Parts: sequence; C-alpha cells; structure tokens
Amino acid sequence: MIKKISFLAGIIITIAIFFILLLKITKKDSLKYPVKEEKKATQTKIEKLSDDLKEYLDQAGFKFKYPDNFSVAIMETGEEIFSSLVVASDELKGKTTIVVESTTAKSLDELLGQKKIVSDKLQKISLADIEARQYEKDNSLITVAYDTGAFFTITTELIPARETMLKLHKTIITSFAFQLPEETSVETNSQSTGENDVIFEGEEVIE
Repeated sequence: MIKKISFLAGIIITIAIFFILLLKITKKDSLKYPVKEEKKATQTKIEKLSDDLKEYLDQAGFKFKYPDNFSVAIMETGEEIFSSLVVASDELKGKTTIVVESTTAKSLDELLGQKKIVSDKLQKISLADIEARQYEKDNSLITVAYDTGAFFTITTELIPARETMLKLHKTIITSFAFQLPEETSVETNSQSTGENDVIFEGEEVIE
C-alpha cells in the first residue's frame, strides 16, 4: 500500500514538474518572440511658422503681421463687435482669435474689473501704443488691451504646439499697429501681397 502511494506521489510530482517547465518555456518564447501590434499610420504635420510674413489691415483701424502659411478669416460682426478675426493654418494645429468690441469702460483697470479678469500673473505689456495685459488661462495665451471705447482681446491656443503658437502670438503682438485703411483699399483689406480675398458663407478668408 505504501509503495502504491509513493508511486502515485511520484507520478503527481513528475507531472507537476513537467507543467512548470512547460510554462517557463512558453513564457520565455513569448518574451523572445513578442507579437507585434499593428500601429495606425498617422501623418504628422510640420509645426513650423513661415519666416515670410504678410500684413493684414483691418477696417476697424489696426494692422498686424502673420506668417504666410496662415490665413486670416473675417467672422461676422455686429453693433457691439467692431472686428472678429481668426488666424489659422491647414498646416498647423491651433489658432489665434482677435476680437475688438465696444466698451463703456474708461480705463483698462475698469475694463478688467468689468470682465472679471483676475490673475496673479497678469503681465503688463504694450499693444502698439496702448497699455495691455497678458496672461494664460485654459491652455491659451490671452492679451487684452483698452483704447477709447474699444476692448481688444487676442487669444492664442497653446495646445498641442505651445512653442510654435507662442511665436505666432508674439509675431502678431509685436507687429500690431493702429492705421486707418484708405478708402480705396476696402476691397482688398490691405493685403501687402495684393492677393484677392476668398469669401464664403459667414467668413471671409484672406490667404
């Protein structure tokens, strides 16, 4: 009886050792020859600003420069909004919006209070020849400025190409100037390149 038990125990132990060795071999092979997962091919766009600049002159009486691989889309305006623009590119992600709207504020500080713009990191800068403030909020860089009866808001999305979009914002801010358009330049919106505007529903895109 004892011999039978010993014999059965030996068989069980042998089987257990066999399965343990088999498991180790299988695991080793799986590590040595991993299954390759198919990755979806995605086209990554080159996120770079062109060194060549265009100049845009708005009917509201201001102008700025922007890279020529971007375009300016003119959005619909109203009684309270003097100008509404979007600077964007098919080659790059992110965009900059420029909105000029009417305000009853008498100063920039009063305007900031009306708009409830509060930030410990408000940076004092200049937009052309007027006082402005700059801050970051919700992954965007925002520049606000006040001129008599007008509130300027320039907002640039910083995701996903932060450094690139920071450069775009800086290009627009540093080149920003006030200039009334000539009466004869209404049709072209003062493109320095002389290219024609492309107009479609709700927007006017200036290449």
